[in-house]
Amino acid sequence: MGRQRWRYFNSLARLVMKAIFIWILSLQLSLCDGYKQIFLRPEVIDYLHPESKGRSTLYLIKNDYCTINQQIKSIKIITVEEKEAVKHKNYIKIVSERQLDDKKEIVIDYPIEGATFTILMVGNKILNVVITES
Repeated sequence: MGRQRWRYFNSLARLVMKAIFIWILSLQLSLCDGYKQIFLRPEVIDYLHPESKGRSTLYLIKNDYCTINQQIKSIKIITVEEKEAVKHKNYIKIVSERQLDDKKEIVIDYPIEGATFTILMVGNKILNVVITES
């Protein structure tokens, strides 16, 4: 009787672990969807100047929030380590993400232009984008 219970417990534990893994994966994907929306905004895409030489690929410094490795509109985004990104010069860095009641504020630095994008979101919907130059 003890072995049957142990097998049942092991099977149940494996199912629970798979469910948790799938939940974490879906959470990561939904967070990335919000970040991808930023690069669909005309004011952001225009500011990145993807038509200029050397700017068709944008390097995203590896971060705790999202990994993007795909073409979004006219710009290819690749997540890399900071050392690699700096070599290419056309990179962005997610500086912070903080929760403000039901909203989220994301701050992204774009050093090649000396600019900072401050994005206010609810879920995956962008409410506002402010671009400031230093």
